[in-house]
Amino acid sequence: MATYAIAPLIAAFHARYPQIAIELTVEARHEPPVEDHDITLFGADARPAPDVVARKVVDAEAVLVAAPRYLQAAPPLAAPADLAQHACLRLQQPDGNSRLWRMWCPREPDQPVEVPITPLLVANHTDTLIRAALDGAGITSVSLDIVAPYLVRGDLVRVLAPWITGRLSMYAAVPTRKFIPQRTRVLLDWLVDETRRQTTAAVAAYTAQAAVAPDGSGA
Repeated sequence: MATYAIAPLIAAFHARYPQIAIELTVEARHEPPVEDHDITLFGADARPAPDVVARKVVDAEAVLVAAPRYLQAAPPLAAPADLAQHACLRLQQPDGNSRLWRMWCPREPDQPVEVPITPLLVANHTDTLIRAALDGAGITSVSLDIVAPYLVRGDLVRVLAPWITGRLSMYAAVPTRKFIPQRTRVLLDWLVDETRRQTTAAVAAYTAQAAVAPDGSGA
């Protein structure tokens, strides 16, 4: 998240607010350390606990993607069940079960499908999975707002559209203490507004391209 949501905003933020310095810590915890930092960005597939003071930044769907060169040499992929024959790159799951991929078709949102797979790679780091997918290692699931630029450039291709592997939200949380420094409010507003703007632009570019290629391949 730091790579895709925060790093692209640093230069513009510093140009506008040169007096504010940012200290960034990247962690991979299932429970975000909200009370330890001025602002905590985290992704979740459900609303945060009631005692967490958080603003929703963006919503996005998680989609399956792969590099064109992987797909050229891989077995056919026409239905979710075909994933069993493919190299899958999975994000580490909180429940530890990385051998099932739960998927939904937007036309039937109340009927999820669980597909048994044998992952080639399980990691707790999205960047690692994207890098492996770009190198042709296999198929991975990534939030559409993050992967949209790769899809537009053709570095990655969406597979099994319109199936998705989840709906995620990014939240920006602040500690429950009453006093929030002005610099924190300024940075929080900037992160929320600019992340929404960039996400909207990236997804719109992909959507426009996908409309030309209805199979979602962008080609």
